[in-house]
Amino acid sequence: MLENLLKEAAQARSAGDNNQAALLYEQITKICEKDQSQTDNLAFSLQALAEIYSQEGVYEKVVPVYKKLIVLGSKVLGENHPDVINTAVFLARALEANKQFAQADDIFKLALGRAERTLGLSHALSHDIRQEYFSVLANREGVTEDSLRLGLLPMPAGKSGNDSAERKAITASSSILETTGVHRAKKGANSRGPKKIKYLRYGAESAEK
Repeated sequence: MLENLLKEAAQARSAGDNNQAALLYEQITKICEKDQSQTDNLAFSLQALAEIYSQEGVYEKVVPVYKKLIVLGSKVLGENHPDVINTAVFLARALEANKQFAQADDIFKLALGRAERTLGLSHALSHDIRQEYFSVLANREGVTEDSLRLGLLPMPAGKSGNDSAERKAITASSSILETTGVHRAKKGANSRGPKKIKYLRYGAESAEK
């Protein structure tokens, strides 16, 4: 049954029938969520749904899908894995597009904080997230220069940053993803790529920025 549904969903999507494809992937997701052995197909169907909803501009539906992907990725790869951090960025973009600016800010800061702590301040992913958040804020109406720079610039080397506004913001914002079921990753989480999930790839290229 599941194999047939996956085939039908793929055919509907190839034919450009996103509505039918979304209905089928939603059905597939419900089936896979009840069967722990279907992690691969669950990740695949969630990613497909995220891509379809993003293409259609239905951001209120994209948000919960990305949250589910983050929960799934955090359990398998660890919440500090680059794939999971990238998915958090896509969640932030969806929240931004849905005009949920406060939540988008929280997730951008959370993703940036995790990238900096795990990969380093100068890593390409940390830099890209920081620059994207700068751009997002700059494109909002009524944003001041002070607001733009608060919590976005890397701290000078040698400072702990325990009392900085950035770290406080990241700490406060961590509850956003934790409420979705994300658990703290163990130290030394594998960052070389997924081992258990064949189709688990985060950050759909087609998602609206």
